[in-house]
Amino acid sequence: MKKMFAILLTLVLVFSVSATARVEATPAATTEPLAITATAVEGTTQATDTTGTAEHQETPDGTLTIENIKQSTWEELLKKIQNITSFEDKYVQCLVEALKEPQTIPIYHDTEYESYCMAGLRLDDIDTNRMIQKCQAVVNLYNLYNASHSLQLEMTYKFYPTSMSFDIKSTNLKDIENPVMEIGQFAVVKEGTVYWETSQDFGSGKHNTVTPSNIYVPQDRIVTVNAVSYLSEDGNINSSFYRTFDQLQQQNPNVQIEIWQKRMLHICTDKTDLGWVYPENLTRYEVADPKSDEIEMTPEEFAEEIQAKEGTTIIYVDQSGSMSSFVEQATRAFDKLDKTDRTIIVFAEYNKVISKEQINDYHSEIGGSTNIYGALNTALQYAPKHIIIISDLCDTGGQKLLDVPTVETVEILCPDENYPRDELQYIKDTWKNATVTLSIIK
Repeated sequence: MKKMFAILLTLVLVFSVSATARVEATPAATTEPLAITATAVEGTTQATDTTGTAEHQETPDGTLTIENIKQSTWEELLKKIQNITSFEDKYVQCLVEALKEPQTIPIYHDTEYESYCMAGLRLDDIDTNRMIQKCQAVVNLYNLYNASHSLQLEMTYKFYPTSMSFDIKSTNLKDIENPVMEIGQFAVVKEGTVYWETSQDFGSGKHNTVTPSNIYVPQDRIVTVNAVSYLSEDGNINSSFYRTFDQLQQQNPNVQIEIWQKRMLHICTDKTDLGWVYPENLTRYEVADPKSDEIEMTPEEFAEEIQAKEGTTIIYVDQSGSMSSFVEQATRAFDKLDKTDRTIIVFAEYNKVISKEQINDYHSEIGGSTNIYGALNTALQYAPKHIIIISDLCDTGGQKLLDVPTVETVEILCPDENYPRDELQYIKDTWKNATVTLSIIK
């Protein structure tokens, strides 16, 4: 059985550790040593990236020198990152923490992916050339440590005007896009997919195939996911959850699918129970909602939207490093805002209630990583009618978002269109009774 997982790490501000969204996995059969494939490649992703390089920074080195990393075993490195002080070493620490455990590649599914992104590394904190070599040394060391599990990682890096980022991804695994996250969601099933009578043994019993001539499958191949079965390493069913199509229409069970576990999903239509399929054969289908289309808005226009809200309103402001370039725009919005009957909460790893005048202050006590849902769950204390979220939605906290029954509208302001769509969908799926809209700053 293949293990399916997807991990996204966003390193922000001084440092932050990523949230994980995992999909399924198992030990690989191979025992051959793994070739080290970590490489550093210059690249650009924005129009402002004109040179692909940055000036060398005269920044004092920390205790994690390049040679120190190279001469360590992985277990020794895990101990060394516990007592560090420099910014540069804290960045390295985040990478090591993200890669902490050995990961495996699959045996039978052909869809697997693993990716880590470290973003927002401030150039005035680091010696860029030294940082590149350190991160590459960490990836090399991890590949040696993880060799028996056959996962290969490679590293690329990108420069921006005042920061840089590292992308570390697997070279032998592929992406599963838009996984089904909850029982009752719509999905498009791939043509050629085999669906089974039972999930036992990773699919067994009577079976059929999704083809244009299959009269039981809609022509657009849009189906409903009505069950999940979690499986052991040898294909036995550990647990399952099932609802008929009619039961789903009567009441949504609000059952989240544990996408980090080995599993099969059951699909149906309004007329037919079809069968069990592998998760990678489904792509979550988003029903169009004209009220939630992206719109562009200036900070001043956004402030007017907030000002027009009647009733208890909570404003959540993301102050993690990835939002640092957005501070000026957020300030412009808050300058126009009357705080009456509005609670302002800044958040990163932790959260804190502040006054409007404190929006530009540096709140070191809230930490560096981005625990969006931990912050949003505090809304239950206030029973708000409206929630405003100023964030890029790059959650790294991994907490579950709780329903807030009183909320009627949720407005999100993002710095650009590169926000994670799955996080937006997760908010919509959890706060089903609220109208969720997202605006892009202009």
